[in-house]
Order: sequence, then structure tokens, then C-alpha cells
Amino acid sequence: MIERIDKKRLLILVFGTLILLAVFLSIFFFSETEKSGFYPENGIIDLKNWQPEQSGMLNLSGEWLFYWNRFVSYEEYLAGAYTPDISVYVPDVWNSYSIKGENLPGFGYATYVLQVINAPKGVPLSLRIPTFSTAYECYIDDRFVSSNGRIGTTAEDFEPEYLPQVVEFTPESENFTIIFHVSNFTYARGGMWYAVNMGTPEQIGNMARKIADRDLFLFGALSVMAFYYLVLFLLRTEDRSSLYYVFMCLLFAARTMIYGDYLVYRLIPSISFRTIICISYITLCWFSICSAFMVAGLFPDENSEKVLKAAFIYGLSATLLFLVTPISFFTRWVNIVQVMAILIGAYSVYALGLAFVRRRKDAVIVLLGALVVLACAVHDVLYNNNIILSNMGEMVSFSLFILLLLQSFILSRRSSEAFANVHMLSTKLLRLDKIKDEFLANTSHELRTPLTGILGITEAMLKGSDGELNLRQKQNLSIIADSSRRLANLVNDILDYSKMKNGDILLNIRPIQIEGLIRTSVKVFQQLAGTKNLAILSEIQENLPPAMADENRVVQILYNLVGNAVKFTVNGYVKISAMKKGGMVQVCVSDTGEGIPED
Repeated sequence: MIERIDKKRLLILVFGTLILLAVFLSIFFFSETEKSGFYPENGIIDLKNWQPEQSGMLNLSGEWLFYWNRFVSYEEYLAGAYTPDISVYVPDVWNSYSIKGENLPGFGYATYVLQVINAPKGVPLSLRIPTFSTAYECYIDDRFVSSNGRIGTTAEDFEPEYLPQVVEFTPESENFTIIFHVSNFTYARGGMWYAVNMGTPEQIGNMARKIADRDLFLFGALSVMAFYYLVLFLLRTEDRSSLYYVFMCLLFAARTMIYGDYLVYRLIPSISFRTIICISYITLCWFSICSAFMVAGLFPDENSEKVLKAAFIYGLSATLLFLVTPISFFTRWVNIVQVMAILIGAYSVYALGLAFVRRRKDAVIVLLGALVVLACAVHDVLYNNNIILSNMGEMVSFSLFILLLLQSFILSRRSSEAFANVHMLSTKLLRLDKIKDEFLANTSHELRTPLTGILGITEAMLKGSDGELNLRQKQNLSIIADSSRRLANLVNDILDYSKMKNGDILLNIRPIQIEGLIRTSVKVFQQLAGTKNLAILSEIQENLPPAMADENRVVQILYNLVGNAVKFTVNGYVKISAMKKGGMVQVCVSDTGEGIPED
């Protein structure tokens, strides 16, 4: 019966996963690739009948004119001084372009041209220009409007930069030309690899604000969550799942800073281009690895230590590669890094599916969040490789934030359940402790009566109540009396322990002679030492004054200390000393036993 149920749950999981992925991919493909009906063809976009307020902003993805290894000015374009090498699809990397049967290299420079015709006359327009690889200058006709870094025809004249730009302009006529000069001598790939959007200043401004607000929200929320989980880990260092949450939050926050609105420039204006690229690749590599460890922390029985160890070694190796090699080298392997991220993420989904099939608690919640993340990761890979379009950029950070919220709910519920269990156990322990105290008190009271009778009869016989006793009988009865007194003292200790817990101890403070109490204790324990090769000694200062104390408590303490010393001393001596020290009487018990361990 259990096997049938597990198979049924497995089928539900598989079909649910396929349906969820299909829904997400269909949303991405059909909503984000949907065009407004205006798109470039052969380097020209016709905006006849385009009404910005009704039609919405334009995505300028389509065919642009392309000039390789040449910066073509507006005047040269109008004069037809140079013939375009090819008409290319934008956005894309120019490594995929082919001229005369040969693919272009990553390093180089080029000009992209788009002719806009029949634009609304006198209407202010705006462009949102994302980051290109890796430096550009933008012109509207012959007017310079924006740039990133410094373009150049050689690596010495070139300086890369990543920073989205929003520019406003009012065309002088219904027809105008958008020209981009793009250079790359850093990345393994080059070109206009993200789409340019055009619309009214209000439309483009709203789009830019939405992206900025999204990034600020995600960064702030992830930072707060990282701090919260760090505090949880510091309070309970044995629970590593909280530490994995910290790493995940920091990774997502870092990745949010270097995409979309590039929040990193607001926080660290002087950050270098190489640092941004390294952060991009390191976070891409590690977020799936941390996800795998986080899932392993939640469901350890469904994960393989070998797989986790291999993923960790891969992450360290890739990070070292990113840090020590040139950007142009490690950016060649971006597809491998993306595939590895998806594979490790898929392994986490597999582990969650296994936990779901095995009916692990909370598995279905984490699994749903992981499927959303996986779908968004597939979207981002398609988006970064220009297979689909997206005005919002990468989506995985937002999906991961949703996953963290779900797992935060799980962690909070588990913490609440643990607290409830602790409270229940504490209440039970207190109840059992009370029962134990009552048992000890009742037992002690019950023992007192027969002990008092034994001691009374023994002392009476020693005084001759039943006739004269010989020496051996007296010695045996003395041992019985001393043992009875010691047992009575032990019973009194148990009763005093119960009184101390309830604060019921009352002290009878009066002047007492310590010397007589010490000598009595020595006499008692000399008899109890028996056949041990042990001397019970006393060393008392002459003319020792009386001390203010409770006589019964002093005797109780002396018996406990001396009895403990006799118990753990095989040979040598146990010595009780007393001396005046300031306004106090100091009593010390020393012995030649094994002593108390330092720890």
C-alpha cells in the first residue's frame, strides 16, 4: 500500500513539474517576446500610426545595419561613404555574426545604425540604454546623447564600463537616425547584447523607476534577512542551515546590485569594472551550490555528501579561475557556468522531489519555491543568450527571494515547534523534579523515626540499661551509634536540600566552640576509617575564641567535608585545622588523596 502511494505521489510530482515549467516558459515566451507591431527591418523602423500613449513604448529589437571595425559618423552614413557589412539582429553578441563566411571575434569595434521614419513630429522621446559589451557612444543623428566607458580602436584607447542610461531628445523631424559606436577589448563576447527601449520620457522613466525600486526592495529585504539569519546562527552555531541562509541572501543581494539599475554604483561609486564581472560570475556559480547545501540542511537523508562535496570543489575552482585569469579568458566559459548552475539546481529539485515522495515535512513548500527558481533560471539563461526578450531583466533574484520567504516560514515554524517542545519538556521536568523532592522529603521523614529509635536504644545499652557490657560489645554498639548518627545526618542533609530549594532554612546563630566540634568529628571518623592506613588529625590554634554560627550546620558541613576526604584518601592523613583570621574563624580540611581534577 505504501509503495502504491509513493508511486502516485511521484507521478503527481513529475506532471506538476512539467506543467509548472510549461506555464512559466509560455508566459516568458508569449508575453515578453510580444512586439508592438513596430520593429526594425533591414536597418529601418517605420513608426507610421504609432501613438506612444496608446501603443506603449517600443522595443527596438530587430535588424540593424552593422559596420565591422569602423566607427561610421552620421555624415558618413548619409553620404553612403561606407557600405554596411551585414544586417544583424539586435540584441545579440557579434561573435555569432558572420562576414564573408567567417564568424567575428570577441575583440573589436563596430557601428550599429537604425533609421527611424515617420516618428510623431515634435513629440519628446526617450531611450533606456542597458549595458553593452563593453563601451559605447550613442548619437541621435549627429548629436551625442550618451556613452559608457571610452570607445577605442585598440585596447590601449579603450576603457570598459557598465551603467544603464536614460536619455531624452526631441527629433528635429519625423525621420532620425540612432547610431551606436561599440568597442570591446575585455570580454570574450562583444556587441549590443541587450535590447534598447524607446518611448515617451514618462514611459521610460516609469520603466527605469520600476527596475530601480525592484532592486532597492530586493537588496534591502535580502540584507535584513541575511542579518536575521546570522543572528540565529550565532545563537545556535550547531544549526548550519541558518548559515547557508546567510550566504544565499548575501549572494542574491550582491547579484541584485550588479544588474538592472546597477545599484552598486550608488553604494560603491569607485568600484572597478573587473570587480563587477567577478561578482557576476561568482554569484552565478555559487547560488546554486548554496541552494544545494541549504536543501541538504533541511532534508539531509535525501542528499549525497559526495555530490555536495563535488559541487563545493567545483565552486572553489571556478572562483579561483575568475579571480586570477583575465576577463577575456573566463568569460568564454559562461555557457558552462550557466549549465552547471542549472544542473546543481536540478539536483536540489531532485532531492526535494525525493523528500516529497518520502513524505518529509515541509518538502512540498520548498519544492514549489525551487521549481519557480528553476523556471526563472531557465528564463535568465535564455534572456542572457538573447533567445527571449525581457524588459525586467534577470528574474532569478526575485524568485530566490520568494524561495527564501517560503523557507523562512519553514524555519520559523520549526523554531516555534522546537520552542513548544522545550516548553513542554521544561514543564515535565519541573513536575518530575517536584515529585522527586516530595519523594526525598517523605522518605527522609520516614527514615528518621527508625533511626532515632536505633540510636536511642544503642545509647541506652551503652549506658548500661540492660546490664554491664564487655569491651567488645561496647565497641560494636559505639560503631552502630556512630553509623546511626552519620545516617541521621545524611537524612538531615536531604531534608535541608529540600528546604533550601524552597528557602525554608532557618539558622540558629549563637556563640559556639569550634574546637569541641572538630575533636568530636575527628573521633567519629577515626572509628569509621577502619582498617585504612589513614590518620585523622586536628590542628587547632590555642585560645581559639568562640564563633557566631549555627552549631548543627557547622557539624553538618564538617561531617560532609571530612567524610569526602576520608572516602577519597587511601593512605596518608586527613587534617582539620582551625585558626583565627581577622574577625573570623577559618576551618580547613586537607588530605593526601587524589584531589579534585582541574577541569
